[in-house]
Amino acid sequence: MKKLLLAIPLGILITACGAPSVGDFKTSPDVLRKANIECRRLAAAGESTDTDKCNNARQAELELSTQMKGSK
Repeated sequence: MKKLLLAIPLGILITACGAPSVGDFKTSPDVLRKANIECRRLAAAGESTDTDKCNNARQAELELSTQMKGSK
């Protein structure tokens, strides 16, 4: 319960401060997942995904996948 109470304000802080950084996405898989869903919806609607949020999410995914490949 305490973790949940700490996670909610952190999520609000990240949202209130603009687009999450690549580091934010790398340390918070749930935020990364939600950003990827949002960016896919934008792309499906024919809207631009060239936003800080989508670009940072793509970069975080790339870095995480590179780390996973390197650890094998």
